[in-house]
Amino acid sequence: MTTIESLLKSIANEHAAELCELGDTISEKNLKKGSVYQSLKLDGDNAYRAVRGAAISSGTVIQDDEDRGVVAVMLKGGIAKMAPVLLVTSIKGGEVDLGCYSKEGLIPQHSAEKALKAFLKAIN
Repeated sequence: MTTIESLLKSIANEHAAELCELGDTISEKNLKKGSVYQSLKLDGDNAYRAVRGAAISSGTVIQDDEDRGVVAVMLKGGIAKMAPVLLVTSIKGGEVDLGCYSKEGLIPQHSAEKALKAFLKAIN
């Protein structure tokens, strides 16, 4: 069983360059500093469709796997919506786990947290 933390790390490492990382992977320090997680419960029959629809309207979908219940989307956050934000969801029945990552600079903008809040509004 894959946790949302390991799923976020795996997909973030695949897209490290798009997330403004200097190396091929995201360091544990950056991942811990720039990640935020949340769980919610949705109507079981429509949970995947609701999350996928919100992802399509919010940003660029980079992974969409209904069999595994995984949707990953690249969003824009921060000042002037210039910071790339990765949001990963894991859907099992009506349980939705969300993980969001954005690299934090010297002045923390909390882009991942703000993008997650905006995404949750888009779902509802």
